[in-house]
Amino acid sequence: MLEPWALSHKAWKKKYYYALFEKPALQQASAIQVLASTEGENMKDLAFKTPRFVIPNGIYPPKFAKLANPDIFFHQFSITRNKTLILFLGRLDPKKGLDLLAPAFAKVHRQFPQTHLVIAGPDNIGFLPTAKRYFTQASCLDAVTFTGMLTGSLKYAALAAATLYVAPSYSEGFSISVLEGMASGLPCIITTGCNFPEAADAKAAHVVAIDTDAIADALIDCLNKPEQAKAMGTRAREFIFQNYTWEQAAKKLIRVYTAIIEGKPLPEDLTYSQ
Repeated sequence: MLEPWALSHKAWKKKYYYALFEKPALQQASAIQVLASTEGENMKDLAFKTPRFVIPNGIYPPKFAKLANPDIFFHQFSITRNKTLILFLGRLDPKKGLDLLAPAFAKVHRQFPQTHLVIAGPDNIGFLPTAKRYFTQASCLDAVTFTGMLTGSLKYAALAAATLYVAPSYSEGFSISVLEGMASGLPCIITTGCNFPEAADAKAAHVVAIDTDAIADALIDCLNKPEQAKAMGTRAREFIFQNYTWEQAAKKLIRVYTAIIEGKPLPEDLTYSQ
């Protein structure tokens, strides 16, 4: 991924690999797909002449037509139904911002003791002890459940059980889990690192700075104003179903590939303009 945060993380390894392999390959490509307009913007400093086109990730609407019974999730992880669940859905990784979420959630939990944070995602790099230490240092680990990776009906039950969704990431390409949270009708708090300014423009999510207080304040605002938060979740669901499905992405990709094969310019409505 050519995002600034991703390139700067373990940069000494990526610098040489990029120069030797990635950059020559990208410069010879017919076009480069980016998942978000902001991703295209962030690539400007790389000075590619290769044309870029924007086709984001999507969701499969039938999966979200009716979510699973939330009791499946509560029972599986022995969480009582009187808890207000805040859901983080993603792998355990430094870029996901759990160091920001821990003190943010601690602030929320002090004001709303019934809140419970669910950290749902795989630990592929042995990051779990570090993640738990963040919450221990913030004095709120007892109000956090780490579920590991959730799939199938259990994942959809978690989405159904949650009251809020949070993605405190430093960097994303274009997060499918954010789309899933929004498609589930959840009020979502995401950072600018999630590359989804369109969600803010549509008033379909709180898009906040990559900052502990900004994340906490947005969560608190949703908890203080549940009706407004619910309305935002409803807008989010409609927004995703109208604009971010795999069927729509496939149709756009066919248009781009057809243009490339036929030697024609890329479709203007999909092309990233610098």
